[in-house]
Amino acid sequence: MPYSVGAPGCSGHDITFNNQASFDAAITMFLYTPCQVIVNNNAGGSGQIYGGVVTVHNNFNMVYAAGTVPGDPGGSAGAFNANLVYKREVPAP
Repeated sequence: MPYSVGAPGCSGHDITFNNQASFDAAITMFLYTPCQVIVNNNAGGSGQIYGGVVTVHNNFNMVYAAGTVPGDPGGSAGAFNANLVYKREVPAP
């Protein structure tokens, strides 16, 4: 789903993990939605999360892992480049 869809077109396009969702160390995940990513209750794994709003609760443990962005042909002249542009740290509620 393209970023331009965003809210209010996000209804039904959120990504949610509940109750001890975790991924094997051999799996690197890449999650993207212009909507909301919600992670609850002892979740974790390795990879990257890009979301319009990312909300994490209760013992979330994720290890950053570099990976290929889906749809990018790679090489020196990729179609696009996903880099960290802004980092915001907020206190836990």
